[in-house]
Amino acid sequence: MVSKLSPMCCVIAAIPSMSASVARSQASLPDSFSTDSKTSTSSVTALTSGTATNVLRGAGNMRLPALVMVGGVPMLLVLSPLLIFGFGPVPALGITGAGLALTSYYLIATVILAATLIRGRGGVRLSLRHSLRRDLFGEILGVGLWSSLNTVLSNLCVVVATFFVARTSMEALAGFGLGIRIEYLQIPIVFGFGTALVAMVGMNLGAGQIQRARRIAWTGAAVAAITTETVGLAAAPLPPGSYTRLRAHETGSNPACRPQL
Repeated sequence: MVSKLSPMCCVIAAIPSMSASVARSQASLPDSFSTDSKTSTSSVTALTSGTATNVLRGAGNMRLPALVMVGGVPMLLVLSPLLIFGFGPVPALGITGAGLALTSYYLIATVILAATLIRGRGGVRLSLRHSLRRDLFGEILGVGLWSSLNTVLSNLCVVVATFFVARTSMEALAGFGLGIRIEYLQIPIVFGFGTALVAMVGMNLGAGQIQRARRIAWTGAAVAAITTETVGLAAAPLPPGSYTRLRAHETGSNPACRPQL
């Protein structure tokens, strides 16, 4: 939860100034603010749904969060183009529709997961009757704050780089964005291993099997590193233009994307 909260708060607070810096042209500035306003809302709902997801996983309920996540994929595949391009009575909202689609998914996920916790059907019951304990906050933040540094630093590097690239040209900014998207495709792979590792390590720590928990953590980290490195080594020999030919052949961002890749 802490690792999600820290970077989200920083990003939400920086949205107005970043939008003004990145969206240099008058044509792109309104769209940037419109999308950012929807994305900031989805960040709040993403935080609440992510918190509920982690609580359920910590209680041993891996099935419901997985079903909600898998169910969100076809929902976004339908809702995103519907809101972006419009169909029938639904107006075309353009780039604003992308933010609304994402916000809608996280809102529905939050309602489903929160309702499960309130009813006590997820292995743990959500209650507001218990008082806050300082010692528990100390234990949680002692781990969570350090864990959040990885997310904060990685995203902060992208934010700073985006600021400087945006001062050159819109084509360079588009190319940089395409390259970053390809780089971020590696993150879900690691998160997939991490989700399983958190549950297995937590269960073994709770059972007092410290050595087994360490062995699981190091084995999972090695498998994730080998997997992502294999993807990188397989992609490195390919011509840079092959990554962006389908997405950037009409935008002029392909040449700008090649140096970064």
